[in-house]
Amino acid sequence: MLQHSQHLDKTYGTGPHTISFPRIRPATGTPLSENPPHTVGDEDFKKLVAVTRCAVPYTGMIISTREGQKMRSELLKLGISQLSAASSTEVGSYNAEGKKTDGSKGQFSLFDHRPLDVVVRGLMEEGYVPSWCTACYRLGRTGEAFMKWAKSGEIHNMCHPNAIQTLAEYLIDYASPETQKVGWDLISKEIQKITDPARRKQTLQRIDRIKKGERDLYF
Repeated sequence: MLQHSQHLDKTYGTGPHTISFPRIRPATGTPLSENPPHTVGDEDFKKLVAVTRCAVPYTGMIISTREGQKMRSELLKLGISQLSAASSTEVGSYNAEGKKTDGSKGQFSLFDHRPLDVVVRGLMEEGYVPSWCTACYRLGRTGEAFMKWAKSGEIHNMCHPNAIQTLAEYLIDYASPETQKVGWDLISKEIQKITDPARRKQTLQRIDRIKKGERDLYF
């Protein structure tokens, strides 16, 4: 996989968009999943994530709710940058009527059952800034264009303020009072970390616009 990533980068100027790390978990109707012949232990799993992050520093690395809260927290420290929350893996799980399923026919068994609000609050309490940003796709910062920004580290100057802005939207529109308090405290600290005075001022102005009802603001 890592050699393939290098080949893509060298040949086409762009590497993998994301890399996911799913361990096999029990699933209805798949006996092999109950006792897979070659399992990956926790320590080896963490090593896989860390080595991949060192080898492909620009890619998004994903962990799902196949892993429990403790493991997901540890993997964030080793290179994971994206995670799912409040997942339901059955067909029709996200139906318009909001009908709940019993989880017996899911694609895989879940090991982190926390609701989104709790996951978001937990991330912030650990010092992370949850982000729902999609600016790069919409502004054409993809492929070779993205690689230029990512490899130089300049993408941080967009990702950080964009993350703060999307977090502000989430806090206002969806978060519980407890999560709102943690989130606004974090936003106040993170804004001060924006090193470019002009960008910091713009971000503050946009936060005010978000509080007044505007949405979908990004750099």
